[in-house]
Amino acid sequence: MFKFLRSIFTLLGPLLLHVKVGYEDLHVLMEASLPYLSSSSSEDLQTAAVTLFENLILVDCDAVWLFLSDVYAKESTIQPPSAKLPAIRVSGTNDISNEYAKNVSFLLDLCT
Repeated sequence: MFKFLRSIFTLLGPLLLHVKVGYEDLHVLMEASLPYLSSSSSEDLQTAAVTLFENLILVDCDAVWLFLSDVYAKESTIQPPSAKLPAIRVSGTNDISNEYAKNVSFLLDLCT
């Protein structure tokens, strides 16, 4: 199962760059992939999930930023990467011990 998941994450990201993906489908994919960004997941699956999210950032940076900000955020009020959007309050925790903190923080930095 491990190799199968890693292959899916590795191959799905580049594929999504070439097809039109709606927000709902993107959100479903992010929800399904989120557990693998957790520090409790194996390092290989974390790396594959981070790679998938890096590709999703190229597809729709704002959607990925908003999704991840509800998982972990350094501050409770943050400025979206797009200047078109006002500052918003997010529900993500800023606790560095959050199991998603390392990977989500890295990905959020890529969004800005």
